[in-house]
Amino acid sequence: MSRSSIPAAAPVAVRARDYSWRHAGRSTPAISSLTLDIAPGEKVLLLGASGAGKSTLLHALAGVLGEGSGPDAAGEEHGTLTLDGVAPLKARGRAGLVLQDPESQLVLSRVGDEAAFGAENLRVPPQEIWERVRTSLDDVGLRVPLHHSTAALSGGQKQRLALASVLAMGPGLLLLDEPTANLDPAGVLEVRAAVERVLERTGATLIVVEHRVSVWAGIVDRVVVLAADGGILADGPPAQVLTAESHRTLLSDAGVWLPGARPAVSGPAAGAPGGQLLEARGLGAGRNKRSPAVVTGVDLALQAGTALGITGPNGAGKSTLALTLGGLLKPVAGTLRANPALAGSAGTDPGRWKSTELVTRIGTVFQEPEHQFLAATVQEELALAPGARAG
Repeated sequence: MSRSSIPAAAPVAVRARDYSWRHAGRSTPAISSLTLDIAPGEKVLLLGASGAGKSTLLHALAGVLGEGSGPDAAGEEHGTLTLDGVAPLKARGRAGLVLQDPESQLVLSRVGDEAAFGAENLRVPPQEIWERVRTSLDDVGLRVPLHHSTAALSGGQKQRLALASVLAMGPGLLLLDEPTANLDPAGVLEVRAAVERVLERTGATLIVVEHRVSVWAGIVDRVVVLAADGGILADGPPAQVLTAESHRTLLSDAGVWLPGARPAVSGPAAGAPGGQLLEARGLGAGRNKRSPAVVTGVDLALQAGTALGITGPNGAGKSTLALTLGGLLKPVAGTLRANPALAGSAGTDPGRWKSTELVTRIGTVFQEPEHQFLAATVQEELALAPGARAG
C-alpha cells in the first residue's frame, strides 16, 4: 500500500465552551474556563507553563480523560467540549493521541502487533492493517523487525512506535504530547517530517504540545497559549505570538520557553574543574551480564565541576551507559572506579554500593521520572535523599 492509498479520515473540528476539568481530590482545576475553536485541518501548537492543563486537554479531546483506576481517573467536568459536534467519548477513533510517556501507551510485546493495535480496534481489514503498519513504521523511521520486542526498544524508539500506531489508525485529529521529547536530533527531524507528510496527505487537524517550539513553528499555522489560572493567554499566528515583544514578555513571565530566550542564571559562577570523581577504562555497558554490551570500549574521566554530554542515535546505548556510570547497572566489561572524593567510605565500585550510599553520592534523573518516585507527597519525595544522608 502506498502512503497516498491509506484512507484519510475527514479532518475534525474542535469546539470548547467554558470547559473545565477538575481531578477528584484536587483543589484547583487542571483546565479552567477554556473557550476555543479549531477549524478542520488547522494545525495548532499548544503552549503553556507546566500545570496549565495542556496534557489534560489532549486527554479530554481523545476521550480518555477520567479513564482507568489511578488517582486521576475520576473528576468533575463543566462546560462543553466536542469533536464535530459530538462529545469526545462518543467519537473515539476520530482522534489519535500520542502520550508524553510512550511506555504508558504500549500494550503488546511485539512491534508489529503494537503498531497494528489501534487499526485492529477500528476493525480495519487484516490485510490493510499490515500494509498500514509497514507504512507508518517507515514514516517514523523505526526500522526493526515486526517481531522485535517492544521491551527491548529504547525510549526514543518507543516514542516512534507510539506515533506509528496512531498514524496507522488514520485519525482526523492528531494529538501529540511532546512527541520528540526522547528523540535524538536526527530523530526529531525525521518524526516532524513524518507528521508533515501525514498532514499533507490527509489534511488532518493537528494539536501538538511541545517545548521545542522551533521544531513546529514552521508547520503550525496557529499558536494557542493556555494561562496557568484558566483561559487563554495568547492566540494567533506563530509570527505574532512567538516574536512580538509584548507577547514574548507575557509568555516568558508565565514560564513559557520561547526560541532565542536566554534564561536568567543566578548564583556563583562555576569555578575551575575540581578533582577526578569517576574513571572508566574499557567500559562495556549493557542491561545485564547475559545480554550483549550495547556500548563498548569507553574510556573517560569525570572531574568535579565539569559536564559530559552523551549523544547518539536512538538505541545506541546512551541511557544504558548513563545508568552504568550512575552505579545503577553493573559494567558488563572493563572497569568503573570512583575516586575517594566521591566514594568516601563506600568503596571504589559504584555497582556495589548500597542504595543509601548511592543516593547520597550520585543523583540520577530517569527518562520517565515517574519510575523513580517513591513517596506519596512532594515533601516526602524531596526529603528522601537528605533523610538517607542523615541516616
